Amino acid sequence: MVNVYRALEKVQLPKGLHHERIQWLYKGPKALPHNGYLLYWMQTSVRTKHNYALEYAVAAANKLQLPLHVVYLFPDRSVLPPLPKSEDDHDDEWKAEARQDASAHAFVTERHARFALEGLADAYERLASRGVSFDVFHHTHQKQQQGKTKGDGLARNELLEVCARRAALVVTDRPYLRPWPLGTGHPCCVY
Repeated sequence: MVNVYRALEKVQLPKGLHHERIQWLYKGPKALPHNGYLLYWMQTSVRTKHNYALEYAVAAANKLQLPLHVVYLFPDRSVLPPLPKSEDDHDDEWKAEARQDASAHAFVTERHARFALEGLADAYERLASRGVSFDVFHHTHQKQQQGKTKGDGLARNELLEVCARRAALVVTDRPYLRPWPLGTGHPCCVY
């Protein structure tokens, strides 16, 4: 039996993308799915040009003969964990989450959010012109308090799980830049 990993070993890669840049986190079930779709989780590269992850997803969907579905998980301000109250505060939740996934955090200003929404609208139009479906979902920060999730909507990981439930393969991008050391701005002077 051929699984997704084996089926895509010799897929024709988009120009400029090398096999070394592809990292498989899970090689899939033993057999290829007969239905479903290929999911591209857009995170950092909110664009349709010069987006290797998207182009790989297109090539993989074509090879597997599955429809491609793109999702973007749009955060709100509740995604940011509360900042520590003081330097003596031992609550390291904010630092740990920022180090783990900087793109999981909410947009800092309304202007930044507007810029992101305009980029998503452009990506939607360009993907639609290629026959690719694209959905943007709002998510909140998952904060367990007495067994309940804080926030009105689903948390990011819950939304992704729902989106990927019937997917034969999930393709995503990674941040291109190294995370900045936290606390970098503290020694800076503001005039």
